[in-house]
Amino acid sequence: MDMIFTYKIPEAMKVSVGQRVKVSFGQGNKKIDGFVLKITDDLPENIKRIKEIHSVYPEIYFEEDKVDFIEEIRRRYLSTYLDAIKLLIPRGILNGMKYKTSEKLYFIREADGKYEREPYLGILDLVKKNQWNFIKADISKLGFSLSSVNTLIKHGYLTVMNENDYRYNVDEFEDYKAKKLNREQALGVEKISGSPGTYLLHGITGSGKTEVFLELIRRNIENGFDSIVLLPEISLTPQMIERFKGRFGKDITIFHSRLSDGERYDEWHRVRSGKVKIAIGARSALFLPFKNLKLVVIDEEHESTYKSEMSPKYNAKEIAEYMMEKNEGQLVLASATPSVESFHRAENNEIELITLSERATNAKLPQMDVVDMREELMSGNRSIFSDILMKKITETLERKEQISFSTVEDSPHLFPAVPAVSSLNARTATSA
Repeated sequence: MDMIFTYKIPEAMKVSVGQRVKVSFGQGNKKIDGFVLKITDDLPENIKRIKEIHSVYPEIYFEEDKVDFIEEIRRRYLSTYLDAIKLLIPRGILNGMKYKTSEKLYFIREADGKYEREPYLGILDLVKKNQWNFIKADISKLGFSLSSVNTLIKHGYLTVMNENDYRYNVDEFEDYKAKKLNREQALGVEKISGSPGTYLLHGITGSGKTEVFLELIRRNIENGFDSIVLLPEISLTPQMIERFKGRFGKDITIFHSRLSDGERYDEWHRVRSGKVKIAIGARSALFLPFKNLKLVVIDEEHESTYKSEMSPKYNAKEIAEYMMEKNEGQLVLASATPSVESFHRAENNEIELITLSERATNAKLPQMDVVDMREELMSGNRSIFSDILMKKITETLERKEQISFSTVEDSPHLFPAVPAVSSLNARTATSA
C-alpha cells in the first residue's frame, strides 16, 4: 500500500501540498488520513472513477520543496512514504495536540463604590502589577478567595483571557563574549564561509572547534540564514547550551529526545513561524522546518548515534549533506577523531579537510607515556599501577592537584594490543 493515491478536490475546498486530509479509502470507504504530495489539473488516463476528499485539516505540515526530500529518504533507505513524512512532523502533532493555554487575569479599571476596599483593592493591585502573568489559582495561593476574584470579573474590574503557555526553553545566560580566533581557526572560518560544500574540521581536543562554529553561525545570521548544530545526546550539556545562548541570546531552539511531546510541539512551531534562526539538538533537530537553512554543523561526527536504529534507518550525516547540496549551504563535520569514512573522503578530496593542530589557548599537549605492564611484572611490580604512574600520582597529590582515572574497559579501542597504559601530563595522572 506504499503508493500515491489520487483524489478529487471539491470545488469549494482549498488544499495545499503538505496538508493532511480525510478521505474514503477502499471498498468499505473507511475514513482515513492522508498527506497531499502533489496537486495536478490532469487526471491520469488509467483512472476511470475518482473519490473526493472528505475534509482537510487547516495546518500545512511541510512545504512543496520537501516532497523531493521525502522521495529521497524513501529511495535511499527503503522507507515508506509515511515513515519519511513522520521525520518532518514531531510526535504529538498528528494526535491532535494543541498549544497549552491558561486563563490569565487582566486588569480593566480601578475599584470604586463598595469595591473600594479590601480584599478587592489588594487583588486589583496584584493583577495590575502582573498583567498577563496571574491565573486565578495564583491569587488564591496568595491568600485571597476565588469568590472575590470572580466578583471583580463579574462587575468588569478584571477580565479573563486565554493565553498560550509556551513550553520551550527561554532561559537566559550571562553574555559569552566572542574570543579572538587564532590563525588556524580564522583560516578555517574563511574557507568554510567562502563557498558551499562539505568540510571535515579535524581539530585536536582543546583546539577551539566550538569557537569556529559560533563564528560561522554569527556570519550566517548576519546574512539572514538559519543554522543547525547537531550533537550526540550525551554532549547536550547545560554548559554547551549556555555557551550558545550566552553568545546569541535566548531565541535558540533546543531539540532532543528528552523533550515532552508538548515541548516538541511548541519548539517545532517556533521554528516554523521564523522566530528562531538557530537549532541545537540531536539528530532529529535536522528535520526542523527552517525556511532558509544554509549551515549544518555535526559535532563529534564519528559517533554512531547519528545513525537511526528505527525506521527509516537513516544516517544524519548523509541527509545533512543532501540537504546542503540542495540549499547550496555548508555542512561541517567536526571531530578530534574523525570517522574512517569521513577521513578517507577528505584524503580523496571528495570533501575539504581543515585541520586545527594547535590548542586555542596555546597550551601544550600532555606528555603520553605507554608502559608495558609485562615488563613491570618481570621487574617485581605486582601492582595495577606502573612505577612511573605511582611516582606521578605521588607528585600530583603533594602539589594538591587532582587525578582522574579511566580503565581499558572504558576505551578498549584505543589500546587493543597493549595490556595496560599509563598516560601522564603536568597536572593529571591517568591510568588506562
